Amino acid sequence: MSETLARKFHETYERLAPAFGYNTRHETRTFDPHSANGRLLTVVCAQVVGDLERERDELKAYADKLADGLPEGMLPKDVENLRNANSGLAEDLRKVERERDKALCALAETSATNTEIRRELEEARQEAERYRRKTLSQDVEIAKLKASSNENYWEVSRQRDNMRFALHKIADAVRYGFRHGKGAA
Repeated sequence: MSETLARKFHETYERLAPAFGYNTRHETRTFDPHSANGRLLTVVCAQVVGDLERERDELKAYADKLADGLPEGMLPKDVENLRNANSGLAEDLRKVERERDKALCALAETSATNTEIRRELEEARQEAERYRRKTLSQDVEIAKLKASSNENYWEVSRQRDNMRFALHKIADAVRYGFRHGKGAA
């Protein structure tokens, strides 16, 4: 029975894991009762089943204890009805406790989901900060290139102006020299 329960638990876990964002290992997706994981799961299920059976026996003993204090003259059927009713109440208590535990698990899953969302948000913030820094460094590089280009532009412009000035002087010298009868040297 424990191995059957372990197999059912494993198959259910494998089916539900992706819905909770878990990726199980490919090599352990099929239940192998002879693997270390399979043996462990079988032992865990045997322990849980044993605990549940002990709880059931304790509930039955508790119901019997309650029935022991009943007045004389009650028919066995009345005792049985009371035992069943007490056992039912005890089982209802267990169901309520299980529902409470499920609610706590759901709360924990919600917290885990919120934590995951916070982590993803933080990663997005960090990525945005890296992008901002990269953009800033690129803006600085662009500004340096513009400044360098401006410096180069102004240097080339100054050299061009100097060249024009020199050409004008040469042209003037040539014109002046030819006007006054002096030949070009």
